[in-house]
Amino acid sequence: MTQHQQVTVRVGDLEADVDEGMAELVKACWRAGIGTEESCEEVATNSGMARLAFDTLGDMEHFYEAVRDECDDLPDAWRFELWADGGLLGFVVLPRERLAWAASRLAAISVTSQTP
Repeated sequence: MTQHQQVTVRVGDLEADVDEGMAELVKACWRAGIGTEESCEEVATNSGMARLAFDTLGDMEHFYEAVRDECDDLPDAWRFELWADGGLLGFVVLPRERLAWAASRLAAISVTSQTP
């Protein structure tokens, strides 16, 4: 059972049910070629923080490159972490109010990378 309202997101052949608040960021990741494992629009009640896990460490690195300017400016607000639980899972914890900004950064990079 999920804690938050779910919506179905689709990009090409990719499809998943995700928290409504994460939908645009997950779609932006997929369009930019960044694989995701799971996400949560608020990791703890009233925390104001969201979480996004990546398919690979390369996906996490690609995401970081897109948002690194803000991460450097606000180092206490963004956390990139690794979990080792039968494998290695990379994820980011970020402020919920920055979800749309992160999605727009990925969209800009995705469009730029497709320009000949």
